[in-house]
Amino acid sequence: MRRRHGIQERHPFKFRRKDSSELWAIVSATPILDAQGEFVGVLRMITDISDTHQESAQRQQAENALRESERRFRAIFDAMFQFIGLLKPDGTVLEANQTALNFGGLQREDVAGRPFWQTRWWSHSSQIQEQLKDAIAAAAAGEFVRYEVEVVGAEERVITIDFSLKPVKDETGQVVLLIPEGRDISKQKKTREALRQSESRLKFKNQKLKQVLRQLKQTQAQLIQHEKMISLGQMIAGIAHEINNPISFIYGNISYARDYAFNLFHLLELYAKHYPEPIPEIQDEIEAIDLHFLRADFPKLLKSMQEGAERIREIILSLRNFSRLDEADQKVVNIHEGINSTLLILQHRLKKTVFSSEIQVIKEYSKLPLIQCYPSQLNQVFMNLLNNAIDALEQKTKHYDNLEFTKTITIRTSVRTHDNHLNSSQVIIRIADNGIGIPKALHKHIFDPFFTTKPVGVGTGLGLSISHSIIVKKHGGQLRYISEPGQGTEFIIELPIHPPLN
Repeated sequence: MRRRHGIQERHPFKFRRKDSSELWAIVSATPILDAQGEFVGVLRMITDISDTHQESAQRQQAENALRESERRFRAIFDAMFQFIGLLKPDGTVLEANQTALNFGGLQREDVAGRPFWQTRWWSHSSQIQEQLKDAIAAAAAGEFVRYEVEVVGAEERVITIDFSLKPVKDETGQVVLLIPEGRDISKQKKTREALRQSESRLKFKNQKLKQVLRQLKQTQAQLIQHEKMISLGQMIAGIAHEINNPISFIYGNISYARDYAFNLFHLLELYAKHYPEPIPEIQDEIEAIDLHFLRADFPKLLKSMQEGAERIREIILSLRNFSRLDEADQKVVNIHEGINSTLLILQHRLKKTVFSSEIQVIKEYSKLPLIQCYPSQLNQVFMNLLNNAIDALEQKTKHYDNLEFTKTITIRTSVRTHDNHLNSSQVIIRIADNGIGIPKALHKHIFDPFFTTKPVGVGTGLGLSISHSIIVKKHGGQLRYISEPGQGTEFIIELPIHPPLN
């Protein structure tokens, strides 16, 4: 009936060939009408569409596979733990996964089509946005970019991410896409920061412990050295006391012995005047003892004994001055007396011996005011510096076997006045030698505890460290030096005349 009314029909049909294969065809029925429009018959046509149907089926299958692949990709893309997206090379957002959107409290339409740096994630600061623009430009030029940065999410939550931009190129090498990726490393960063701070604290504590240990060692060494100096002072004071008593007897009786001798000689002169011809026995004795020589030499002998006794008394006075055991507090003293006393103690090292030549001591003393100080401690400094000078001279002699030179130690003193005000002035003491000198590489260690340039067993490395502490910490002064290898060393002591109370 439909065809009689002029309706054309097309229907697909599946046929089976003799070989049992399928054949798809379109069967069409077209009505045939005469000139008056009356139905006169039907034109039927069968069109084989097996290949077209197969292509359609394949296309449909491919479309289904593509949709499935896209569904899987989307599922994986959105379920990824990292923040990930797709950008055009100019930074326009194409895609962002659900993890990134959820963090930012965003929908896809909030970011798609917008410049990446204008999205909420990067609204933390304009500096971060500018940094991102530069990163996108570098990635668009084919560079892989990676750095740590802070991003902001919903409720203004700020985290630190490990951010990267990877360029995707086509077969011609042209960058067609950018893949931004971010991984939350806030906890790792906090952990790293905590570890860094912990390491910093531990390092600081270790440094403090090393410093305390160094100070303890230095204090221990100073105590040992102090005890040695006290023992030396006690011994010197004891020797001086023991020598002082008998020498006082000698010194005090020499004048009487001289008077008695002169009286006896006068009596002999009277006998010779009144009895010019003595008996043979007396004459023989006069010749035996050479009375004439005895009368001329005996006053010289007494004078020599007196000079020796005076020298011994000076030595005793110097020994007492050096020890100064009763002067633990600050005293007003003459610096020159302390230097001279120390030189006297070291006299045995300055004199010529079988093994070494004499060391000449040149004193260039200026007129100094009395200075307020700890005398025994200053004497210890003078002892250390003079001993070092002597050692340097001996080392130079050993190092340069054939070198002929006059070994000298020069001691200079002066006053540096500030604004013509004596109370703010300083006494300058320079102790210089022409010994072996100090190598440049060792200059920064000279005042370190236990550091020494002397051979093993010769020096403890404490002398200069203790001297520096005495001058700087105890007296508020300065101790510095000038040295040239092979030329010698000069130590300069600067002491305030009235140091601050310590």
